[in-house]
Amino acid sequence: MFRRSFRVCLAILPIVGAGCSRIVPVDKLQGVWQVAELHINGKPESTDDGGAGTYTFTGNKLITAAPGDGPDEMTYSLDTASTPTAMDLKFPRAMTFPDEAGGKRQVERLLAIYKLDGDKLTIAYMPGTARQKRPTHFEFEEGTELSVVVLKRGKS
Repeated sequence: MFRRSFRVCLAILPIVGAGCSRIVPVDKLQGVWQVAELHINGKPESTDDGGAGTYTFTGNKLITAAPGDGPDEMTYSLDTASTPTAMDLKFPRAMTFPDEAGGKRQVERLLAIYKLDGDKLTIAYMPGTARQKRPTHFEFEEGTELSVVVLKRGKS
């Protein structure tokens, strides 16, 4: 029995993260999601052209693609025991994000929160802060450092 539990823990460890104390519904995120709304540092970005991009979840990997940009691949882990539920995104190399002072910041990981409501997935993060901190809410206001992306499950 212990051996089987240990193997299951090892199999889900990359998805859950350290501890293996909680099983995460990662299968509910799997597949292609279309960007429906995007707010960067509190400012709405246009998604009217239908080409705002996609997020593709496969196992513990996430690939984001936006028109005019190559795809970005990262790994993610979830913590459903936290409130709000947490998502950590880790990039294979540092990514450049705008910072709160109007400059640029190199970021290797994002501390995010997420909520899943049927075929709608909302992710919030604050990449431009001097010290990474996890958001505590999804409500955005213009002029804040909070970025929110709302995704709709793609058609199969």
